[in-house]
This record gives sequence, structure tokens and C-alpha cells, in this order.
Amino acid sequence: MPNSRTLLVGGLFVAIFAMVALLVDTAFTRSIVHSQSLEPGRLARVVYGEDRDDYPIFGSSQGCANYIPTVLGDHYYNYCVKGASHSVVNMMLKYEIQNGSKSPIVVDMRQGTIAFIGDVRDLIPFARSPDMRSTIERNGVWRWYYDIPGLRYFGSYDWYLKGLLTEAAKRHGMSQLAGSRGGDRGYTNDFAAPWSASEFRQIAMRRLRFTEKFGLKQQDQAELIALIKSAPQRKFVLVLSPLNWSFLAHVANEAGLNRQIAQWRALPNVTVVDWTRKRYPDEYFFDTGHLNRRGAGVFSQELRPVLDRAFATKASPQPSAPTS
Repeated sequence: MPNSRTLLVGGLFVAIFAMVALLVDTAFTRSIVHSQSLEPGRLARVVYGEDRDDYPIFGSSQGCANYIPTVLGDHYYNYCVKGASHSVVNMMLKYEIQNGSKSPIVVDMRQGTIAFIGDVRDLIPFARSPDMRSTIERNGVWRWYYDIPGLRYFGSYDWYLKGLLTEAAKRHGMSQLAGSRGGDRGYTNDFAAPWSASEFRQIAMRRLRFTEKFGLKQQDQAELIALIKSAPQRKFVLVLSPLNWSFLAHVANEAGLNRQIAQWRALPNVTVVDWTRKRYPDEYFFDTGHLNRRGAGVFSQELRPVLDRAFATKASPQPSAPTS
């Protein structure tokens, strides 16, 4: 019965392979979602409802760059995701609202539409969640194997492993190899490079060639308002961060964005901070849409009393903003 024996051996091989793949997937996922520096490790706190005591900050890379939790005050944590579309931000808000916390929420509202999801590898560990899967599908980057343990990290193991090894190096004091996320409550040091006037001038000149369309997609706007209305017990501050003058030189649909802002202001549990045209000097910017560490320190310090008033919290002494 050679055929039967071949089938038996083949079936046994497949079963062993599947078991090993599942064990590796389980161990790998556990390492990823408990990471202190990888993006999925931070997101897991929100997805699994472990952030109930935090004052969460959600947004895209603009939020990653601009909000320093240790300057803003106790309890703030930066959960912003680089490259995240407004649909991803809304998804994170949904998880946050579902956790039953009454903590206030800060959302950095990027003025323009982001046409992509960011790095989908940040979301794959949670892809089996219906809300996460729906968001990935909506952004057009779903792959069938994201739903299958043992296969979902295919082609990405080296990316995650690099991050885990970098984190291990950081723990052992090799700071020159350290990742961008860490113990600073989610703030990233990716925007801490020394500022160069000549380099920034080139960045600004390139920005002048483009026109940025302001305003959220209609679906994203409707979802955001519905989410806020679903949590009347929670206070929200929606912030439009400062943009460089060159970013604002050519914009379209600013009137449309202003109409959306008016809808936000009409909600009783929302405070809107529109600092889109708040003028900061060039040396406060990493590029035309993101503040550098120095600018983020000033921005966070200036935003702190606004948040204190909006959330009716007792302000404690403010630390000095970083000077470099």
C-alpha cells in the first residue's frame, strides 16, 4: 500500500509543520504585543483594554512627532500611529471607547486626508479582530493569510525580529542601537535630528510645489461624530496641530474642513483646538508637517493648560520645554 503510506507520511508532515508554525506564531505574537518599543506593543494596550488609566493621544505621524506625554502631564500616553489614515484613528477610538474607561481623550486631527493605512505590519497581530480586519480591508491592503495563525507573518518575520533584537539591545545598554519607542510614554525620538537651515529650506521649497486638500472623507467624519456621541461620559479634545508656512501656501477645501470643525464644536463633550495657522519658527519643524523635539516641547507645554481646562484637572507645576 505505497500510496496509503505516502499519504500517511505526507499527512503527518503537514500536521507537524502546522503544529510548529502555530507554536512559533503564538510565541512570536506574545513577544510582539508585549514589546515596549514596537508599534504593535503600544497598540495592544488599547486593543486589549489595558490603558484604562491613560489619557490616550491618538493620531497619525503628526501626533507621533508633536505630543510629549511627560510635558503634557501625568497619565498621558502617545498611541499615534505613523501613516495612519483617519479610518485607523477611528478604529483605535472605537477600541478605546469599548474599554469602559472614563478617561479623557486627545485626538490629533490631521488637516488633510491620508490615502494609506501606514505600515500594515503594525496591525497584523490583531487582524483576526473584526474591527481591525474591517479597517485593513477598507484601506485595500488585506491579504487572505492575515487571518491564519502560522501564516500571517509570512514575509515579515525579519521586520519584527529586527525590532525585538533592537529592543533587547536597548535593555542591555546599547543605546546607539535603540529603537525609536520606549519608556517615554509612547513618544518617538524619530524627530530629534539636529536642525539644519539649508536642509529645511530645501524641504520647504519642495512643499511649495504641492497643493494639500484639507478635510476628512465623509465616511471618516461621520464615524468620528458617531463614536464621540456614543461616549457622552468622556471628554474629547480634537487638536489641529501647527503646520509650517510652506505647507499652508497651497491648500484646497479649507472651507470644507472648517465646516467639519463646526460640527465637532457642536458636540457637548468636545473641545476643538485649531492651531493650524499658529506660527512657529522654521527651527521648530522636523519637516513642513511635523514638529521636531524642540518644537514638540514648546507645543506640548503650550497645549498643557488648554487640556487642563478642557478636562477640568488640577494643573501641577509644568516642566521646562526642551531647548534643543
